[in-house]
Amino acid sequence: MTNLREMVEILRSAGEFTRLRLLALLAEGELSVKDLTEILDQSQPRVSRHLRLLTESGLITRHAEGAWAFFRLSDELESAALVQHILGRLDDHDELLVADRQRLAAVRRDHQARAATFYAKVAKDWDRLRTLHAPDEAVEQSIQSMLN
Repeated sequence: MTNLREMVEILRSAGEFTRLRLLALLAEGELSVKDLTEILDQSQPRVSRHLRLLTESGLITRHAEGAWAFFRLSDELESAALVQHILGRLDDHDELLVADRQRLAAVRRDHQARAATFYAKVAKDWDRLRTLHAPDEAVEQSIQSMLN
């Protein structure tokens, strides 16, 4: 259970225009800061500040992969239920939310095109490149140990 003061802070973090848009976007799946800045057409410092506040409130989670930071809605039951409750009251046809989803779709298409271009470029050398990272035997042993 969340005490009164904590709940007020959580609601304050969600109750801001850009942060509510961020929550709606993250309901569509995990996104990077770069993706979010592109979709919202806002600066990286501004988006990062909003993401920090949402993370501190427990509504979203952050994880890093190398130099990239990725965000998603929290899996914590109470936070997830609150976010779903809030987002469930938004009009799906709101012009700004529709535009955000369209820009999200464009960002995803761009990711897919870049990945396809990359793999087309390295396809002929893929088996050799793959062995530079981890030998097949090590990967297979690791998988087996996780399954046992």
